[in-house]
Amino acid sequence: MRKLIIFLSLFAIASCSTLKKSSISPSDADKALNDKNYSKALSILENLIATYEANGTSDTTLAYEKAGNAASALGDTLKAERYYKMAVYHQTATAPVYVFLANYYKKMDNLSKEVMALEGLAERYPSSAEAEKMYSRLFTYYATTSQWDQAAGIWMKIPQDQKVLPLLSDWLNVCIKRKDTEAADIAAQEVLTADSQNRSAMLWKAQRFYDKGEARYQQEMADYEKNKTHAQYAKLTKGLEFATADYQSALKLFEKAFKMQSESSVALMISNIYARFGDEANSRKFRRLSELK
Repeated sequence: MRKLIIFLSLFAIASCSTLKKSSISPSDADKALNDKNYSKALSILENLIATYEANGTSDTTLAYEKAGNAASALGDTLKAERYYKMAVYHQTATAPVYVFLANYYKKMDNLSKEVMALEGLAERYPSSAEAEKMYSRLFTYYATTSQWDQAAGIWMKIPQDQKVLPLLSDWLNVCIKRKDTEAADIAAQEVLTADSQNRSAMLWKAQRFYDKGEARYQQEMADYEKNKTHAQYAKLTKGLEFATADYQSALKLFEKAFKMQSESSVALMISNIYARFGDEANSRKFRRLSELK
């Protein structure tokens, strides 16, 4: 009889404990969160999570994210990160979770995880306000790691009011690396409008003027060699005027860039232009400069 009483007492205690656990509901956690009683909320949520994991329903609950919110509010970023990761794993995380993780990993100097969080945000919530604020960071990562096509794809998603320096300079470089000359021309002009002393944009425009002038020069000379008539000579003279104008525009930019930084490749371009002008003295001068190490 004594053993039976002890057994029934233990059963009653266990039943009460089970009843207590089962009486905990998500609404209790929500109320605690709304009341800013984060310690209580976290305790409730951790009990709920244990129940969900035992029942195999972890992928249908927002408890992980809410637990992360409570932990974050308590200043426990390590625990917040752990719960937020579970929310991402179960695909129940909202956009702010990805933002938290991206910022957390950036602070921890963990670039690979930061990028994973940014990419997750872009994939799961591409049109969200959070994603629009973070696209520039993802673009910068792609641009600095030579992932040109990925950078170009993200650039199109960045809001127009965010496309300013230094982001514009990175975009110019992406266009150049992708050999998208039309986009690079537009980007270079936008960069120079924002910063007239931007050397990269200056050199791009200078090279474009030079290439245009050189192409015109070569074409006019080739046409004249095929047909040495007075009419063709007149056409040659007119064509060379256009080529000269492009050379002059290129020279102005190349010389400005060279004054900013004496680079041998730029000196060589200046030398070539002076050679086209028949200015042998300046051509030799800059050729010598191009040979200096």
